[in-house]
Amino acid sequence: PSFTPWQVKAALMNTSNPNVFASKATSTTGALTALARSGAGRVDAEAAVSTRTLAYDPVDVDPTSNAYYNT
Repeated sequence: PSFTPWQVKAALMNTSNPNVFASKATSTTGALTALARSGAGRVDAEAAVSTRTLAYDPVDVDPTSNAYYNT
């Protein structure tokens, strides 16, 4: 896709997997990390490039600098 930098960030955050486990040894079961530690979740690059929908706040985007401030 031909995304701008802030659209790339939005795609990565919107399609990430929120189930981040506390231990690398347990990738499908076990304790989940706290929300403050996992952020948007684990990046799913395939889902990000395949998405047709982006959700982001255009007020937080400065088109002159290509910066996306809502972090």
